[in-house]
Amino acid sequence: MYPSALVSGNLCYGTCTILSREEWLACPRAQTLKNIPYRTHGEQDFVHDAFGHGPVFQYPPYDPTVDNFVIVINEQSEAFLPCIVRHFVSLREHHQRKYKDTKDVYDYNTQLCIKILINSLFGVMASKEYCLAYLPIAMIIVTLARYQLLGAYHYLKRQIYLVCYADTDSLMVKSWPENNCDSVNAYLNLSFGSLKYEQRMTRLLVLSRKRYIYQTSKGQIVTKGFQKRTNEIIEFISQLVLENVWSLFLTYLNRCQTLQKDFRMPGWKKTYPWKAVVGFYGPISCNKFNTNVGMPKSIPFTVKQNISKSINPRIVCCSTHVGKDSRETKRFH
Repeated sequence: MYPSALVSGNLCYGTCTILSREEWLACPRAQTLKNIPYRTHGEQDFVHDAFGHGPVFQYPPYDPTVDNFVIVINEQSEAFLPCIVRHFVSLREHHQRKYKDTKDVYDYNTQLCIKILINSLFGVMASKEYCLAYLPIAMIIVTLARYQLLGAYHYLKRQIYLVCYADTDSLMVKSWPENNCDSVNAYLNLSFGSLKYEQRMTRLLVLSRKRYIYQTSKGQIVTKGFQKRTNEIIEFISQLVLENVWSLFLTYLNRCQTLQKDFRMPGWKKTYPWKAVVGFYGPISCNKFNTNVGMPKSIPFTVKQNISKSINPRIVCCSTHVGKDSRETKRFH
């Protein structure tokens, strides 16, 4: 999504910048170009829909009486960096097609190296250690990517779909009816890049941001965000423990058919309110949408949903985080 934001936004050294309100008001030329409010996003953005109800996604308009900073982009001149990214993306697609036909490991490794190269462009822009660094580009890329993800989220919400999880470049949607996300891409209407339908999950356990476990339609249990071990014995034991804990957790949930207003986990001495960062969804049809270009960084916010008072015993949240980093997560229905 970050490279896609760079290309679709026509971002380069001479085509974009971030101005303060005073600088923008003092520059008539900037007011004739594309203006997007520069904002730091948080969890409140998942509640407030700033994108309207139009058929096509649009960035929120800049209001100098509300926003302190504005992104100014010149879309009239073809930028240098987007041309480079387009070239390497086209080259990667070429090797992907060749690998699909020939199964030659050379083509697979080449397209993977190109992907890493494209993704590293954001890091180069954001780090002062590189001679090509230009922090405003990195800041604008992050802001545009967040707007696009939030726009997709609110579009799905308006279509009465439940987004179980959103982070960085992906959305996980409950009971998505199609094996594609063409309708979401049609709404975003980006000139470069798109969301890609990745897979269908039968169960999903969200532990925290960027840490979750899910079960594929083939029954395979996949973990994300956990430390990888190369020792075969440790891998075997970890998988064995994971499968047994997963099975035990599902068995316990199936017994909670008479779940009341409050929820008690085994060993808890008192009933806790629903404050948590752990969400369990299952058995459900959960579908992950991902961008067709990977991303090296994460978006620092989580999804929260307002829910009805009715309770589904198969969809449960419980408390794991305490102290400073504790966050509220409500029961999903």
